[in-house]
Amino acid sequence: MIDDNPEDARRVAEVLHTATSTAGLGVACHASEGLRSLRHEGQYATAPTRDLIVLDLRMPKKNGLEVLAEAKQDPVLKRIPVVVLTEPGKGATFRFTVPESPPNARP
Repeated sequence: MIDDNPEDARRVAEVLHTATSTAGLGVACHASEGLRSLRHEGQYATAPTRDLIVLDLRMPKKNGLEVLAEAKQDPVLKRIPVVVLTEPGKGATFRFTVPESPPNARP
């Protein structure tokens, strides 16, 4: 999850835990940190490969649309489904993007 608001991250973690107790959630508070983690760069070299990206649209410095555009240019990241979270403090709105070729898709 890439979100600058710890309370929103906590809420998403609760929902995921309710849905499945085996889901692991990694949280990055800044867009650049999240992208480094997803790409296994630097201190994130041993970070687990993610199956889903939960992305906040409203972040300082680099917003969620910029992160999404950058991720979609990466040959590995563009295959990971993305859930975009907007206005979470006013009732969450979710938008799903489907990768060009979902990981478990059959030809």
